[in-house]
Amino acid sequence: MESGTGNFFRDYLPAILGNAQLGGIADIVTGAVEVVAGAVTLDSAKIASGAKEIGKGTLKTVGLPEDVMDFRKTPTGNLHAPKSIGKEIADAHPTNAVDGGPKFDLTGKFVPGEGFKKDREQGMHGWHGATNAALTNKFGITAVVPLLIAGVAHEVADPKSMSAESRA
Repeated sequence: MESGTGNFFRDYLPAILGNAQLGGIADIVTGAVEVVAGAVTLDSAKIASGAKEIGKGTLKTVGLPEDVMDFRKTPTGNLHAPKSIGKEIADAHPTNAVDGGPKFDLTGKFVPGEGFKKDREQGMHGWHGATNAALTNKFGITAVVPLLIAGVAHEVADPKSMSAESRA
């Protein structure tokens, strides 16, 4: 259970003020209180829950998602990233922002909408910008360096995305 204060920091403070870091610290404090309460009442489930919250808060404080080890293929090509990061990348896609969500034909093949077509003509700059903004807002200012490294890897080491963007 994340703390309400932690969620408030993450949801309403700008990333430059350390929203993810302050939210992570609030989660650590909430977890510590839960561990102490569990120890006083001899409730092992409460102790375990508090310890888990401390761990998640610590990850968030350094700008890492709680599913940091759950790597999945991202929607951008052949690179792998934690599941929550892949969701942020997909949510930032122009088909969600402009077209109201991705469209598929009867065979399940993706049908590009106007937002996707326009962004593709511009080298996917809209999607890149929206992804960087969403991930920085979610994980805080400490996400900038990993985003830079991932961006370079995406542009240089991912043949699928390189091919798609060079055709744009």
